[in-house]
Amino acid sequence: MKEKIASDLLKLEKELSTLDVAVKQISKAEKLSTETVNAIKKLQKKFGEGIEKIAKHTETTQESAQALIAQHNEQVGEVNKLLKSYLDLAGSTAELNKQIENINFPERLDKISANIAAMNTEFRAIQVEMKTLADDDTAAKNEKAIKKLNRKTLFNNIIVITMFIIVLALGYELILVKYFPQLSLEHFLPKR
Repeated sequence: MKEKIASDLLKLEKELSTLDVAVKQISKAEKLSTETVNAIKKLQKKFGEGIEKIAKHTETTQESAQALIAQHNEQVGEVNKLLKSYLDLAGSTAELNKQIENINFPERLDKISANIAAMNTEFRAIQVEMKTLADDDTAAKNEKAIKKLNRKTLFNNIIVITMFIIVLALGYELILVKYFPQLSLEHFLPKR
């Protein structure tokens, strides 16, 4: 029996040493699993912080992009307004050019030139008449005739100048009313 006890004790010691190795391995596995769990927790925490940063950055980027898009849309609207104004101005300018081309300046200038030539002819006739009157001995007749001729010449000059001014004013008023209504004479005349 002693032998059996010794043999059982040896078996027990062997099993205890095997059990001791298993306990040590379990302890080591437990320590490793605890370390792994802690490392995973740290990794999860860092990953969460990274995700939060990405989310904040994404949100900020989205807000910036929306602000840029709004600003771009506003600028596009301004460019469209400027383009429309430019096209309107170009159309008005083309129309003004057509109207100016349709005005028969040579004919109008010929009429004015003819009036001036007629005035010159009358003026020469008056000069001849004045010379004739100067040769006449009667000073009173000369003076009367000179006054008459001066009045006639003055009257003719006033008529021609008035006609010229009226033609110019009508031409300018036509252009102003058509293309620049804010500058037409209506704005400068007293209201009735």
